[in-house]
Amino acid sequence: MAPPNPSPSSSPNPSPKSSPNPSPVKLFELPQEVFQKILKRVDAPEDYLHLAASCKPLWSKLDPLRQCYILDDQRHRRIFKALSRHVEITEPMHEVIIQYYVQRPHPADVVRLHIRIFHELFPTGTQAYSWESLKWDALEYDNLALLKYLFQQGLIASVAEQGDNLLEYVAAENHGLEIAMWLVENGVQVQDDIIDAFLDSGAFEEFSAEWQFFDFHRVPSEDHPYTDDS
Repeated sequence: MAPPNPSPSSSPNPSPKSSPNPSPVKLFELPQEVFQKILKRVDAPEDYLHLAASCKPLWSKLDPLRQCYILDDQRHRRIFKALSRHVEITEPMHEVIIQYYVQRPHPADVVRLHIRIFHELFPTGTQAYSWESLKWDALEYDNLALLKYLFQQGLIASVAEQGDNLLEYVAAENHGLEIAMWLVENGVQVQDDIIDAFLDSGAFEEFSAEWQFFDFHRVPSEDHPYTDDS
């Protein structure tokens, strides 16, 4: 005779009641020592930035801009060390972060922020990028705000010491007139060959407003003596 079927209430293995899944632990809520171990494995600035940008609490906790500059410097140091030892480079060369902000159009306040961070972290520049490099970028990309900052902070030689060379470079390479005019306004003398270089490059035409500005500041010569029209 078959045993009777047990009633549901007398089942020896009753089904457990389903419970809701616990909420996942957020990364920034982990214990600090665990959180720091995870961060140490993020050594690429772009990965660090993406991680920080994933939510507001992480962005405020990680100080991503400064840390990205530090990671960027560490990456380039590894690359230069490999090059000096003739070791195969295992990671691709990347543009230095500060280059991105001075060689491309960005709002002036954004550029100033990144220059300030770079200056605070690397007062004498880095192995990959010096203040002299930034000076030439300022000239090439017509970034007068950056050039002013470099002079004001004493990071490069003064206008009096190198202004003539900078004006010659700007004129010869047909870069922006704004920097050239600022240099002249700050005491750099205008020689005949400067105006000739601008005219030859098509930066302005003779008797234009720009030409009149440089002609007014021209150092007198045998070909162009001062005249008294009073």
